[in-house]
Amino acid sequence: MAMAEYRVPYRRSIYWKIDKRETQPRIIVYSFRGLIRLNGVASLIWGLIDGHHTVEEILIALRDHFPDVPTERLREDLEGFLRFAEDNSLILRHWSPLQPYEVISEELVP
Repeated sequence: MAMAEYRVPYRRSIYWKIDKRETQPRIIVYSFRGLIRLNGVASLIWGLIDGHHTVEEILIALRDHFPDVPTERLREDLEGFLRFAEDNSLILRHWSPLQPYEVISEELVP
């Protein structure tokens, strides 16, 4: 199976915490670009980005959590968050346990 077909996002950020000061707990992610405070939906998605849940499984979990929201809207929100997270180096978009990182260069560093 090609890596692009695997479609399992995986967290690259190594440190985050749950902010329990608000009524709905939110996740704060520490990245190389600074602190990112996720909203409720993004926090739910973040909890499922663990290298085990496919994008479709995450969408099903969102549908279960928000049954009144149209599936297409949830899909757009999910894809938007995944793009945002990938652009900010928070996740690897297509992770495979057999090939965890994309080869950027094959040159050896002396």
